[in-house]
Amino acid sequence: MQGKLMLIDYRSRKEKEIMPTKQDIILAIGLQMSWINQFENAISNGWTILGADLANRSYQSHLGSWLSERSTSERDSEYFRTVQSLYAEFHEAAANVLRIASIGKVRLAEASIHTGPYANASIALTLALRDWMDAVKEDGHIHAHHLTQ
Repeated sequence: MQGKLMLIDYRSRKEKEIMPTKQDIILAIGLQMSWINQFENAISNGWTILGADLANRSYQSHLGSWLSERSTSERDSEYFRTVQSLYAEFHEAAANVLRIASIGKVRLAEASIHTGPYANASIALTLALRDWMDAVKEDGHIHAHHLTQ
C-alpha cells in the first residue's frame, strides 16, 4: 500500500455502536451450543461440582460475555431484549437441573434435560438467536422481520 495511510479504529464495539453481523450471531449460537453440550455431559457423567449458583450465573458463560459486549444500539433492539430474557430463563432452568443432580437424582436431571423447562428454554433461546440472525443483513443492519412467538 504505497502512498496510502491506513487508519485503524481501536474503539471497542460498544463505542462504535455497530450492530452484530450474521457471523457474530452464528458465533453466539455456537457458544451456546458448546455450553449446552458441556453442561449436559457434566450432568450425565455426574460432575455436579459446578454448583447450581454457578449454572445460574449467566455472565460467566461465553454467550453471557458475548451479550454483555453488545453496543447500546444493539441492546435497544427487540432481538437483544428477547435473547437476553430467554438467556436468563435458560440459566435459571439449568441451575434447577443441577440442583436435582446434586441431590443424587441424576436420572431425573438427565430426563429434565430433554423435557420440561430446561429443554423449552434451550429451544426458545436458540430460536430467538436464529430469528436475530435472520433479521440481520450482511452489513449488520436489521431489516423488517417478525420475531418467532
